[in-house]
Amino acid sequence: MQRTPEILTLLLDAQVQFVIIGGVAAVAHGSATFTLDLDIVAPFTEHNFTKLFDALAPYHPRYALAVPKRPVTEPPTELATYQNLYLLTDLGRLHGAACWHV
Repeated sequence: MQRTPEILTLLLDAQVQFVIIGGVAAVAHGSATFTLDLDIVAPFTEHNFTKLFDALAPYHPRYALAVPKRPVTEPPTELATYQNLYLLTDLGRLHGAACWHV
């Protein structure tokens, strides 16, 4: 079950820098689009990943596209080199794309 409002609250409370894109952004602007995940653009920095994974830790973040769905164990310094990150958590799916200015 996708619990997007709870994911957004976690990210905001943790002061993660991000911008909502994709279906959730379309719905926020009045579209009837249905989406099953949360798409964001965020600075892929060590600091931002530390805040993100501290917030998501209780919800068991794991790689959404990996088989099996293994936990994310890489340090924020390595994650900061990625361009995309597809996560599955106990609250639902989160897709992040790298950007340099939010």
